[in-house]
Amino acid sequence: MSAIHPATDDLIVYLNRLAELDPVFVTELIGRRIHCNRGIANHPSIQTRRTSREAVYQCTILGVLNGFCGILDDPASEPRLWGLGPITAVLDDAGTVLRFERTDRISMGQFLGGRTVR
Repeated sequence: MSAIHPATDDLIVYLNRLAELDPVFVTELIGRRIHCNRGIANHPSIQTRRTSREAVYQCTILGVLNGFCGILDDPASEPRLWGLGPITAVLDDAGTVLRFERTDRISMGQFLGGRTVR
C-alpha cells in the first residue's frame, strides 16, 4: 500500500488557484499528451496511457503530478479508485477545467458523467 504524499492537498489548492487565473491555459496544460517511453509508462505511480497496439505511451502533466502524489490502493477504499492518482480535474460540459479535487472525494455521478480527467 502506497501512501499519498502529504503535500497533495496543497498541490490541489495551487492548481485551483491557477485554474481561477486562467482556466483555458490550465485546460490545455493538463490536456497535452506527450509521448513517453516504456520506463515512464511502467513507473509504479505515474499515470500514463497506451495509445495503440504498437505500445505508444503518452502522459500528461497531471499524470506526472499524480505520480508524485502517489496512487490510491488502500484496501479500505472503493475498488473503482484503486490505481488512480489522488488528483482529478473536474471539467465543465465544454471540457474546460472547473477545479481540481481529491479523486477519492469525487462522486460516482461525476465519473459516469464524463466530466473528470485523471
